[in-house]
Order: sequence, then structure tokens, then C-alpha cells
Amino acid sequence: MLPLIYQHIEIHRLIPLEEFADIVALSQMTPGPIAVNAATYIGFRNAGLFGAIFATLGVISPSIIIVYLILRLMRHFKDNPLTQAILNGVKPVTAGMILVASVYFLERSVLKGRFFSLDFLDMKTGFLSYPALVIFAFVIIASTKTRINPIILTILSGFVAIFIF
Repeated sequence: MLPLIYQHIEIHRLIPLEEFADIVALSQMTPGPIAVNAATYIGFRNAGLFGAIFATLGVISPSIIIVYLILRLMRHFKDNPLTQAILNGVKPVTAGMILVASVYFLERSVLKGRFFSLDFLDMKTGFLSYPALVIFAFVIIASTKTRINPIILTILSGFVAIFIF
């Protein structure tokens, strides 16, 4: 959903693009899916309470309808080889979408600017944010080598960033 949300924000200029990373960070800290939280925020920011309500309904309605229809169909076709092939094809697409979201946040946090576009050819030096890179490395190591709760790592990283930036 993140690339899709980003694309619509960019096309329709709903909010400044720099604010998108902040929305996603806030959405991660609040309960519920990122798309719903982001839609609610953007709807409220652009059109008040009714904007928040309609943006939220606009995001969740298609999902509810599609999931309902898929569940009805899956009862009849769950053992069909074509259905299994389709489900196997969705896995790499999902991994690709997660990679796109990861690259976006890598650019916005550790790398300064749009490193993975052709803009990086104009950048001479200083494309790395070294404090952000240290926090990034610490979180990667801590999450893979220890059993520290990801929520604790997120809060700790936020406090460290407050003092560094």
C-alpha cells in the first residue's frame, strides 16, 4: 500500500512529500493499518472531520468487498491448480512491494535525497546521514542478534534521534 499511497500523494499533491515519511511513522505508532491511518490523517488535513471519515471509508470499502468475494470464491476453487499458481505468483510481487517501501524509507532516512534515481549522479559528497546510518545499523543488529522488542527499539531510536538531530 505504501507505494500506492505515495504515488497518489505525489500525483494529487495532497500533502508535501516530506510529510509522507512522518505520516507513516505516526501510523506505525497508532493501532490499525498504515493505509487507514494515513488516509484518515490526509483526509482530516485536507477536509476536516468529514474528509477523514470519507477517506477512511474509501480505503477500507474496496478491501472489505474484495476479501468477501475472494473468500466466497476460494471455497469453491481452493484445490484448483490455477488458484494455487496464482497464489504462488503473488508471493514475489509482495516481496517486491516491501522492497520498494524499504528503498523509499532508506532514501528518506539514511540517504539524503533520491539516491536510487538518476539524481544521485549530480551528488558529489554528503549523500549519507551518518547519525541516521548509526541508528539504522544499531537497530538492524539489535533486532537480529537480540530478543529486544521492536517497540522498545523504535522508542529508543526516537529518543536517540531527538538528541542527535
